[in-house]
Amino acid sequence: ANTLELFTMADCPFGKQAEFSLLNYVRNRPLPAARPAPELEVHYIFYRQPPVKDGDAPTFTALHGEKEIQETLVQIVIRDTFPWLFYDYLLERAAKDAPWPEIAKQAGITDADIELIRTRIASERDELIQAEYDYATRRHAILDNSPTYVWEGRVVPDIRQLPAFKGLEFSSPATCRS
Repeated sequence: ANTLELFTMADCPFGKQAEFSLLNYVRNRPLPAARPAPELEVHYIFYRQPPVKDGDAPTFTALHGEKEIQETLVQIVIRDTFPWLFYDYLLERAAKDAPWPEIAKQAGITDADIELIRTRIASERDELIQAEYDYATRRHAILDNSPTYVWEGRVVPDIRQLPAFKGLEFSSPATCRS
């Protein structure tokens, strides 16, 4: 209840705009005391490619290429390991196009933790991607379209029509899709 799940692609300009708008809205919106701010969960979209030959594992891609996969993995590890810094990282990422370690430092992540993120991405890449893909596809059948919004368990086309998000402004309801 009272949870918005945002399914996005890390380099999708529409997804970044949605993250920025939603984070600022949830953080800065005056609410009646009886109504808590909506919770926001961010999840990611990957594309599963069939195995090249029998016996091979499937591979995963991102609409915006390997660079997007790397940024998505960074965001997944920060979300899951440093949840108290995740939104700060997303806001920094939305504001500038710099290497992720620089943005991570600006969000309060230490050099040692940046190395931890690098290590996890290198050693857990396939598992992280598979888990994220499974969540999006099995739980909500989301295969494409960044951003996609799921409010209280159901996909909604325009969250601005929901009472919890009346007054939310962002300029484009467009999506990235394959």
